[in-house]
Amino acid sequence: MTSGLWLVDLPGGGWVTAGGGALVLFFGLVLLVRESHRPGWGPAHHLAAATRPRDVLVAAGRRPGVAGAPHYARDMILIVVKWPVKPELSDRWPELVREFTDAVRAEPGNLFFDWSRSVEDPNLWTLVEGFRDDEAGKTHVASDHFQKAISEMPDHVAAQPQIIYVEAPDVAGFGPMGEVQPR
Repeated sequence: MTSGLWLVDLPGGGWVTAGGGALVLFFGLVLLVRESHRPGWGPAHHLAAATRPRDVLVAAGRRPGVAGAPHYARDMILIVVKWPVKPELSDRWPELVREFTDAVRAEPGNLFFDWSRSVEDPNLWTLVEGFRDDEAGKTHVASDHFQKAISEMPDHVAAQPQIIYVEAPDVAGFGPMGEVQPR
């Protein structure tokens, strides 16, 4: 029924606000309003518009972490890589990747770049990384620090890393998990 999730910045800086499930008429478009579940977006609401193209402005608040910046529709890149590190290097892995990690986190298009160690296999490290869009991903792969890391990594791994690469439409980063909240 709808073509996607749309968040609308009203002319003059106002925001459409309405209760969950309400229909709103906005410049001839019928919009279905749902509560926002994005942290830091305040009273912003998700609007699903049946007739808007995907690359139109998608703003209903402010992009988390960027004061005053609207969020435009784009495909965030989400990458998860499992790194089987040589056992003799596994305890030193954070220090071995520190320079690379810091350089990637400093990239303007990087949203997150986080390492975790498996609780079941102490030699398996998982990297979860996010980039603002395809352009940010291309900039990352072309960077000197990426090229250097890729040239060094074969000396540190026990087997070929396994990767999941996803382009996530209309996602700007992490949001709260609806099923679990602190008591």
